[in-house]
Amino acid sequence: MISVIQRRTAATLAAMTLAAGLAAVGAPSASASASASASGFSRCPANFSCYFSDPNGGGDMWRAPYGPACFDLGYLNPAFHDRISSVYNRGGHEAHMYNWNGSQWLWVADVQLGEQLNFAAGDPRNDVVDTVCVGTTPWG
Repeated sequence: MISVIQRRTAATLAAMTLAAGLAAVGAPSASASASASASGFSRCPANFSCYFSDPNGGGDMWRAPYGPACFDLGYLNPAFHDRISSVYNRGGHEAHMYNWNGSQWLWVADVQLGEQLNFAAGDPRNDVVDTVCVGTTPWG
């Protein structure tokens, strides 16, 4: 179940993520820097945490730059917020995912190093992630 981690305004989170080094980099790509034969989770290169639009590492992929930093997925080009269905963390930090419900930030999930995570159809965490924090949280 999605739970409230801490009530904050959008402006507060934006200011804190900018201070933590928010960057709109790493646009989603179905095959960005992955070998042509790679599929699913195997497309995720070492030293990155990768986020996929479909289960089991399928669909479009966004890889988070090395942290610690928070990334507002709505500012990517193209935007990747509300699209995450699976994650593979091959990076150097734990990843934390949050959803903005219009009035507060909700914690969605944490992804440990080496963990592969799938959000099944009907899971309330599927396609709701708006912000990913790698090696940090929006509140420090």
